[in-house]
Amino acid sequence: GYWYPMRIGKPLVAAIQGHCIGVGLQQALCCDIRFAAEDAKLAANYARRGINGELGITWLLPRIIGVSDAMDMLLSGRTVGGAEAREMGLVNRLCPADELFDQAFAYCVSLAESCSPWAMRTIKQQLYNDLMTALPAAFEQSEHFLQEAMAGPDMAEAVNAFRDKRPANFAPL
Repeated sequence: GYWYPMRIGKPLVAAIQGHCIGVGLQQALCCDIRFAAEDAKLAANYARRGINGELGITWLLPRIIGVSDAMDMLLSGRTVGGAEAREMGLVNRLCPADELFDQAFAYCVSLAESCSPWAMRTIKQQLYNDLMTALPAAFEQSEHFLQEAMAGPDMAEAVNAFRDKRPANFAPL
């Protein structure tokens, strides 16, 4: 379903160009990082179509941009341009349209080259699980993962790479 991208153990990066409206916006929101072209247009225009916010957008959108901006977008159905989307946190990065794909791809490459696959998968799992968990349980889970990280090979590799002044070489999952 539409929530599946949030369960994938690797970071998903959206590159938004042109119109991103309704279900398309919902799909982009399920990605972990969103790049958008400066001329992108995003909208949750359900109220203008006489329908409710579908596919859980009323759960996810306020967690990304806050209740006030989510309420504005959902009630008005207005279109938000790229600059405003960046300002409200709807997108993470704003790029000229002709650089959008290259910048999004370069970001993906930097993650693959610099970050532990285990850590990225675990952080993503923690973040989405913690959205639905009370703070004490989230804290306890993070401590469990920290013990796992300290016993695992990625942290040792990161420390050695830092000490040796070289890029870390993490094993794939």
